[in-house]
Amino acid sequence: MYIRKNDGKKYIHLRGFFMYEIILITIGFIFLIKGADLLINGAEAIARKLKVSDFIIGLLLVAVGTSFPEMIVSIEAASKGHDSLLIGNILGSCIYNLLLILGIMLLLKPIKLEHKPSGNLLILLMSMLLVGIIGNINNQISRIEGILLLLVFVIFLL
Repeated sequence: MYIRKNDGKKYIHLRGFFMYEIILITIGFIFLIKGADLLINGAEAIARKLKVSDFIIGLLLVAVGTSFPEMIVSIEAASKGHDSLLIGNILGSCIYNLLLILGIMLLLKPIKLEHKPSGNLLILLMSMLLVGIIGNINNQISRIEGILLLLVFVIFLL
């Protein structure tokens, strides 16, 4: 590592920077895999103790737990004024989870639904439509509209 000054600014250059990043990503994936294992085991134990279905635990506990990193990225993007990154992260995550991850999992193993997803699917579609309509009205989503989205979420939980 060395520091050089150019135009009064400090620049840090790490030799083998690319390899360093690959090592960090690899370590992160290892922790991610172990964390996912712990999350699933913990959620399963909670479901058994509370006598709640895996579907409900997945819908609430696991979904919230896996969404926290995205919430942190979204908060960071919003605080730095990167609104497009914020919306891209949220919508990209929904599309990625629904289409890619579910599609791959269904290729590996078809699933049997214990509950009809019709109500949840309806709320998902209405939420996506609501965000699309709100965003296209004046190319802005206000705090009041944010409160509306939170109210839809509370209704979903009920």
